[in-house]
Amino acid sequence: MKLVKVILLIGVVCTLGNLQKLSASETFDSSLAEEAQLTVSFRQKLERVTWKLISISDQSSRKNLSHYNQTLLFFGKGVWTQKFSGRAACNNFSGEFDDHESAISNVRVRSTRMLCEAYEVEVAYLEALRHALSYRVKGERLLIQSQNGILLTFARL
Repeated sequence: MKLVKVILLIGVVCTLGNLQKLSASETFDSSLAEEAQLTVSFRQKLERVTWKLISISDQSSRKNLSHYNQTLLFFGKGVWTQKFSGRAACNNFSGEFDDHESAISNVRVRSTRMLCEAYEVEVAYLEALRHALSYRVKGERLLIQSQNGILLTFARL
């Protein structure tokens, strides 16, 4: 009889241990699901969409850049790090950034080094990308806000 009680007690302890493990596993799975949802959110809004830069504005001025064919294309890499590429006024560029919902950090941009007449426009564009803080999609527009108060406005192509 004592042997039966010990076996039953071991069975109850093992079952409770498995329930605790299951609960921890469910918590872990829900955090993965939230992470995956953020990735899906990014992909639905930006990934594999080409955007054309139409204006750069700061507190004092707004430059219409629609006559330049400056573009931006996002494509995913991981859950938090996203890659992008595009065309500035003179050069091609690529890079990556850390994406936390709509907050941007640690932006890295690389570009070719050709000079052209519109080089100043290109420098302003790439500097604003390098200092990007956040983005939001508003209809067919992508708005990227940078640290230095510059707003990049893109149209979906």
